[in-house]
Amino acid sequence: MKNLILFLISVFMVSACSTTLPAVDPSETLVDKADAIYILTNDEPEDAYRRIAQIITDHGYTIENSDPTLLIFNTEYKMDSIAGGMMSFSMNINVSVRNEDNNDSIIKLTAKWSRNGSTPKKIYNDGSKLDVRTKGWETLTSIAESYQNTTIEYSRNI
Repeated sequence: MKNLILFLISVFMVSACSTTLPAVDPSETLVDKADAIYILTNDEPEDAYRRIAQIITDHGYTIENSDPTLLIFNTEYKMDSIAGGMMSFSMNINVSVRNEDNNDSIIKLTAKWSRNGSTPKKIYNDGSKLDVRTKGWETLTSIAESYQNTTIEYSRNI
């Protein structure tokens, strides 16, 4: 009984000392556990919306829902794998385009992953670990970098 109480106290102390990372506003510096990519472009919002949709479909994703008035869309889940195909997962991408005051655009990309119909989880920059989040983040980054002549920024909202 005494060991159980000591164990519970230590679990409580560890959980009380753990903290989540604070949110970070968009910046060009990639932060640990960044979960959103922003593409800043001189394109007008409607052009940016069409262009990012084309880039994402060129990466093999299918648009599931879109609203060209609100300039948002998300893709269907697409299968991918890591570790030489030993572990598969599905990923979807969410996109929103916003107008800047000068008619430039900001495109926000976020993504989620799932395995075998499990509850979707956020994709985020997880350092150098070989896992689903890292692979998903690399895909999201590749899509952002395919949009030429832009500035890319990152934020964390976890």
